[in-house]
Amino acid sequence: MKLLIISSNSPYYEFTGPALGGAEASLRIVAERFAERGHEVHFLTQGNLIGSRKIDHNGVEIHFIPPYRVPILGIMSQKFCNLNKKIYSSMLAKNVERIVKDRGIEIIHSYVTFPDTYTGVVVGKKCNIPVVQRIAGKKTIMEYYINRDNKNKINWTFDNVDHFFPISDYLEDELRELHRLKEKKINFSVIDIGLDVPKKKPKIHFDKKNCKTIITSVSSFKSYAKRQDIIIDAVEIISRKRRDFIIQFIGDGENLRRLKKKVRDKKLDDLVVFLGKRRRSEVLTLLKSTHIFIHASESEGLGKAVIEAMAFGLPIIASDVRAINDYIKNGVNGFLVSNDPESFADLILFLMDNVEIKKKVSSEAYTYALNNFQSKQNINLYEKEFSSLIRR
Repeated sequence: MKLLIISSNSPYYEFTGPALGGAEASLRIVAERFAERGHEVHFLTQGNLIGSRKIDHNGVEIHFIPPYRVPILGIMSQKFCNLNKKIYSSMLAKNVERIVKDRGIEIIHSYVTFPDTYTGVVVGKKCNIPVVQRIAGKKTIMEYYINRDNKNKINWTFDNVDHFFPISDYLEDELRELHRLKEKKINFSVIDIGLDVPKKKPKIHFDKKNCKTIITSVSSFKSYAKRQDIIIDAVEIISRKRRDFIIQFIGDGENLRRLKKKVRDKKLDDLVVFLGKRRRSEVLTLLKSTHIFIHASESEGLGKAVIEAMAFGLPIIASDVRAINDYIKNGVNGFLVSNDPESFADLILFLMDNVEIKKKVSSEAYTYALNNFQSKQNINLYEKEFSSLIRR
């Protein structure tokens, strides 16, 4: 099989800087798992690499498009921003068509609807090859409604993708609702590649005496969905009773500055640490020293950070929302709470002093991740679906 994956946001942090979210990282895992199976895999992404436009990495041939950004501020900034997007979209289209024709690509896989999937569909129709789109979050579906500048192109893309791959039952339901409005039949398969779950459960030292409890949250600070503000309010509640803990936030985004100010105003600087965006290897190192993983949000396409924490065998406290509550079983392999500071605070306080419960939930979380989210098993599903689409 000859596969092209398109992702303007690069997951190859070794070459382009700190990694982005779980969706991009998952595309990288898909690419490398296919390559391990002996398939020819090309990954087209954005990266400002001096002197190099193509790199072979873990069996994947990575093609880089240099980013076009004109540093103009003020009244002309939006005009030049739009110009940058047009220039980049044109370069993307030329590179996709070149790779497809030169390498005999048989199927295209992407994530972001515009420009990535749109470009893939345009070239796919021209070259008569199937295009599949990963649906990894509600934002991808909402592009249909909110991206006014490219709404017609997005509508056309949704109508012409050959097969959708929502990563959870929740996103399947959302996708069905969208296409029910459009009165169009859709082809989809609920699949997520998962991640590289360790063969042996990592050891976590829950019972170290005279040590602070380390609580970690890994999530972007987006203006929608993510609710780190609830966690900060929970810290304030806990601090009135005890201060033998640290909460560390990993990630960045438009809400980060506001939440840093909130921590300063509440005088919680000694209890809350903002670590910013980190490379994947750094995140994994930080998880190894974590005692409790915490995640607050309004909804999740799947919640890759939560699954990563399960793979480490961490006790998890998470919002009782879809799709998290599709796989976290409250009190068994994690804990679900309503989105209010008191509920989070009460459960954190409960877990801090209950070592045996943490050990039990830790074991169940790791086992569930190993059985359901192991990428080396899940790639079989992708391989079967992609092969079927190519044969049509």
